[in-house]
Amino acid sequence: MSLLQHPGLCRAEEATARGVTGTLYAGVGAAGLSSNEGQPTSYDERHVGAGVLVALRPWADSKQDAPKKVGGFVQLSATGELRALRLAECGWYCPDQVRSGRFEQEQHFGARAGVGYDFAMIGLRGGALLSLSPNARLAETIVMPDVQLRIGRLEQGWFETGLGAYDASTTLRPGVYVGGGIPIREVVLLSLHLGLHAGNGRFVGDVFDMGLRGDVGFGYALGDRVQLGAGGGFQSTAVGTLWEARTQLGFVL
Repeated sequence: MSLLQHPGLCRAEEATARGVTGTLYAGVGAAGLSSNEGQPTSYDERHVGAGVLVALRPWADSKQDAPKKVGGFVQLSATGELRALRLAECGWYCPDQVRSGRFEQEQHFGARAGVGYDFAMIGLRGGALLSLSPNARLAETIVMPDVQLRIGRLEQGWFETGLGAYDASTTLRPGVYVGGGIPIREVVLLSLHLGLHAGNGRFVGDVFDMGLRGDVGFGYALGDRVQLGAGGGFQSTAVGTLWEARTQLGFVL
């Protein structure tokens, strides 16, 4: 998430005012499979993805200022990612069909749907997350709850904790996290997240398959209804680290 409490704007990635946010992201690094039987199998990974999040307030007064909006809301999001893996080192499990040493592409899709309610000091969101990875070497299909608790005023800074995802990339790499947002002056917002996530798109293989993830983001308001965002982070895996960067464009409706 990265957004602002500028007049007419709300939190960008996980906006709870009426709006649409688009995200483009890309990553590169190492991924792999651990095993109790021997050395892990490691891959070089690179990926690009795109996501869109739509936040609706069907019960809100359209004339109410966005930063003052409280009450119920609906969130819908979708993510698509093209991921390429190249075998780097064979471990205990090393399929014959991937020994070519070339990058092989695979498609990944994710979606989230949820409802919530914003009070002035507390926000609640609950829903479901689906991550689909057909014909993937490391990832698996995931269906799980997607919930979040916010404490603090959006215009002053807040803390949040959740299970599931908080942006486009973590829709395909869900986990448990803490984070928050810190407004800087009137038009800039700093957002931070730290958690334990399924970097390979799976929670358990032969062993526990989750790693530390950290993200930092900045949002900047371009007027009352448009905002830009950018950020980056890391995802630890069984054999190394994935590094990721993203950019966002949000509109308040």
